[in-house]
Amino acid sequence: MEARQSNSGTSRASHYTDEIPSRRRPRRGYLQDRSRRQRKSSWTGEGRYDSITKFLLHFPSDVLLETLCYMASRLRADIILMRMKKGLRGKIAEVMVRANQRDGIKLDVRVMVLGDIGAGKSTLIGVLTSGRPDNGKGRARSTVCFHKHERYTGRTSSIYHHIVGFNSQGKITNHEIFSNSWAQIIDLSTKIVTFIDIGGAEKYAKLIIYGLCSLYPDYVLLVVSASNGVTKNTEDKISLAFQFKVPLVVVMTHCDVATNDQVETTEEALRYLLKRYQKYPIGVRDVTDVVESSRWLKENVTPLFKISSTNVASLEHFITFLNLLPVKDDWSSKKMLSSEFFISDIFEVEGKSIIGGTVIKGVVRKQHPLYLGPGVRGDFM
Repeated sequence: MEARQSNSGTSRASHYTDEIPSRRRPRRGYLQDRSRRQRKSSWTGEGRYDSITKFLLHFPSDVLLETLCYMASRLRADIILMRMKKGLRGKIAEVMVRANQRDGIKLDVRVMVLGDIGAGKSTLIGVLTSGRPDNGKGRARSTVCFHKHERYTGRTSSIYHHIVGFNSQGKITNHEIFSNSWAQIIDLSTKIVTFIDIGGAEKYAKLIIYGLCSLYPDYVLLVVSASNGVTKNTEDKISLAFQFKVPLVVVMTHCDVATNDQVETTEEALRYLLKRYQKYPIGVRDVTDVVESSRWLKENVTPLFKISSTNVASLEHFITFLNLLPVKDDWSSKKMLSSEFFISDIFEVEGKSIIGGTVIKGVVRKQHPLYLGPGVRGDFM
């Protein structure tokens, strides 16, 4: 590899490496693109070559990925090969370049988990955070439920936050530690996916609306049981997600215990509902579907996954999708605006009030004075 790089121009690779950060999505820490061999296309658009593409086209196909890895290493980043397929001539490799930097601002994607009672929302989160399959008796759910009555009844009664960390190579960092410590997970991760788990009963409708308004989720993950089908409660949650203009991801669980007829009936019902809202459902079956659905999720595409929490292998495409899931809003564009902090929680610790919420504009620093409001007359004090 060293001989090939030196003969092909390691110094030129170092020179063109400096151009890559300017093409990275601002403050999002990654670059997703195609590298094609012997075909007219570039990172900046179809039909013309830019300087980096012209340089890469000098390499044989078997050396191209090695050269990309070398260029990424100089940027303290890692290459994730998402897929490779045959082109008109040669091969097309689609890769993601993610910064391998633990310090500083992390990529944080917020996903609100909604679904009917018994759909398997908490069980799915428990499998993702622990890396162990469920035994069908609530083992995975017990790892994320905090109250005894929730473990006994299997029903979530409040809002819970759970995080899943990904390193620069796309591996879940939760499985590398013995305890579910947020500090350790964040320290080992370059991307964080925060799951907001809310009870599925109809009486929690106000709580769901509160979460959609105040917790600023990037996406809604709708969990539907293939054996129970689409209920009126499920339809209401789909309607809420689209009314608040939050992109939707659908996961069908219990596919191992449901019959083929039940799975097909549930899928047809979901497709019918989504098309009513001018959405285009995509059944995810391979890596190509994963990449395309993550790319067009903000448009009219709604990915549909079929999984089983008792079989971790069935979660492979879904985990890859979470790793590729981009941040919906570009918060860096709002950094220079006047500071605005939305308060969603107030805690009392040792007689002192601690507020929690989201910085939706500007930057809040230590000893930074803020006005509280609005009051009855709309004023701030």
